[in-house]
Amino acid sequence: MAYKDFDAVIEAAKHKKRGVRVAVIEAGEEHTLDATMQAWRDGIIQPVLLGNREKILTLLKEPALAETVIHTESPEESARVAVRMVREGKIDFLMKGLAETSTVIRAILDRENGIRTGRTISQVTLIAVKTYHKLLCVTDPAIVALPSLEKKKDIVQNAVDVLNKLGYSRPKVAALCAIEKENPDMIETLDASALKKIVDAGEITGCEFEGPISADIAFDAAAAKIKGYQGSVCGDPDLLLMPTLAAGNIFCKAMRQFAGSINVGVMVGAKVPMVLVSRSTNTKSKYT
Repeated sequence: MAYKDFDAVIEAAKHKKRGVRVAVIEAGEEHTLDATMQAWRDGIIQPVLLGNREKILTLLKEPALAETVIHTESPEESARVAVRMVREGKIDFLMKGLAETSTVIRAILDRENGIRTGRTISQVTLIAVKTYHKLLCVTDPAIVALPSLEKKKDIVQNAVDVLNKLGYSRPKVAALCAIEKENPDMIETLDASALKKIVDAGEITGCEFEGPISADIAFDAAAAKIKGYQGSVCGDPDLLLMPTLAAGNIFCKAMRQFAGSINVGVMVGAKVPMVLVSRSTNTKSKYT
């Protein structure tokens, strides 16, 4: 299956009525609380609100959630408490409120008290844009700057796991490069070719994979046919593996700036995922 847009994802989540336990780190901000309340009313989440209790209660428009507030003295303490609750099995998902990303990541990666898994931490960005027929997943546009082959292996598996959990049985992965052939001067082409073999050997599971593959034939089946490139991914990718953080970051920002896309980022690879949104993001985007 594939989702056309975020509205379809939200409707599917409403029908599941799972009540995912979400810790909101530094929840004392209006848009964060409004988004949290909406998701709670829709039966999607069961929140725990971390931060200054007085500030949160002043902004909170849902009295029933007052009992979910845990007072903390600082963003650092909020992050540590949230991570501890994950280790204790009380939280399924993290959401960053007013805390800085670096503060939360330090708590997650703490060698003694963090929630590492041994897998590379990476970001998956889901993009909804009117010019593409379904949601598009991009990795990694935010965390791993220059991933090695071994890290790319983790990055692909992280993203595939996200799509598998959303209901995609075998998402189609395109390892984007400038060309479709190996070139020793372009390390990403060698990595893409190696990853293709790793997938074929079953070391990365749950997906179909093509690479190296250029953007034109990844998105246009007719272009692929002209160039003699065969593969089920052509014209229909679910996931784009970017060669570097810079490439992924530029792509995602360009899509938002010039195509009006809606982008939603999730950090994965730890024991639980974390929603990464800008502190200035509005209610609708944070809810999505």
